[in-house]
Order: sequence, then C-alpha cells, then structure tokens
Amino acid sequence: PCDTNIVITFEARPTVGDRGASVEFVLAQVRAYDTTAGHWNLFVVEVSAPAGATVLARLHVPGEVSGMALVGRHLHVAAGSAGVQTVDVGEPGSPRLVGAFWPQPADTVADVAAHGHEVVAVGERGTLYVLDGRNGTPELLGAAPVFAGAVAVHMFGTRAHVSTISRAAPDVQVEVVDVADPAAPARLGAYAATALFPQARLDGTYAYLATARGLVVYHAEPR
Repeated sequence: PCDTNIVITFEARPTVGDRGASVEFVLAQVRAYDTTAGHWNLFVVEVSAPAGATVLARLHVPGEVSGMALVGRHLHVAAGSAGVQTVDVGEPGSPRLVGAFWPQPADTVADVAAHGHEVVAVGERGTLYVLDGRNGTPELLGAAPVFAGAVAVHMFGTRAHVSTISRAAPDVQVEVVDVADPAAPARLGAYAATALFPQARLDGTYAYLATARGLVVYHAEPR
C-alpha cells in the first residue's frame, strides 16, 4: 500500500504522438504508508475516453518537484536542487529524461513557466533564468536578479510575475520582469499581493488570480 500526495500542477496537451490522444501530465509524490520519505513521479494520463482516465506511463523524476512547463515535445520540470529536469513526452507511453539545466551553485529551482519556445525558471535564492526549451538540454539565454524567496512564476505576455515570500514582509511580493529580450531580462517593478496565487489567467489587461483567500483581480494596464 502507498499514500500518494498529489501536487496541484497540471499541463494539458491536446494531441501527443501518433495516437491523437488527449493527455494530461500529473506530478505526484509517492511514498510508503509507514514513512515520510518519498520520490516524485510523472504520470502520463489519457483523458480522451469518456468512461475514465487511463495511466499510459509513469516516470521517476529526481529532485523536489514543484512545477512544470510544456514546450513542444519537451516537459520541463522545476525540480528544486536538481535544477530543471527535461522529459521527452513526444511518445506519451514512453516518457524519458533527456537533459537538465543546473542553476547557479547552491540555488534551487522553485517554478517554471513556458513563454513561446522559451522556459522561464526562478531560483529560490533570487535569480530568474530564461532558457531555450526547444531541445532536450535547456540552454541558458539570459538571467536577472529577483527577490530571494521566489516560489512561483506566471507569464502574462512577455512579462514574468515572480511571487516571493519573505519573513520581513507580511504580503506576498510579486516582481515583474520583462523577458521580451531573453538575453537581457529587465525588471519593471513590484507589487504586493494579499496571498500566493497558484493559478493565474490573463484576459486583456486584467489578471485573475486564484488564491487561498478567493479570486483576486489585478488591472495590468501597461504604462
């Protein structure tokens, strides 16, 4: 028997491989019922059948997983001290680890987000990385300093909103970095949020953030 803790992190891909299946990728920590130790797994789940979902494959992912971003056939996983781990999911029944990006020494990757063919990753020690996500081994294109304590990143157009948590600040601090030029990410400013938002959507100039305290709406009119 085992106890499975599911992380609320999902990516959906309408068609994968030659099966034309509707597939979701689920990250879960699997551990034995009598221990607190565990390891992370990527589950590839087919959801096209109306009668129910089918697990097509399962793959162990090293590190402490906290997020993922899909670019083409490559799923880039934020894996904490194991950096960014890249999984080839072109064949949904046979996912495989094909490469990794290791951040600056002693840094850990807290989250990733897709931006076109690029991957934006944030390190807990205060660095935003822009990676080329088209290949099996992500290539560093540029980097910029951000607040230490980064826990999440969301992309709104070319702007990365990096959420950080600090003991010195009562609110979640969100730093905005423009990655239009991946070689030279530019910090635009910061704002305070009432709670960490694990899910976010952009509609025009409005950002809708799902938080533990409910739905929060920000007006994101460019200046």
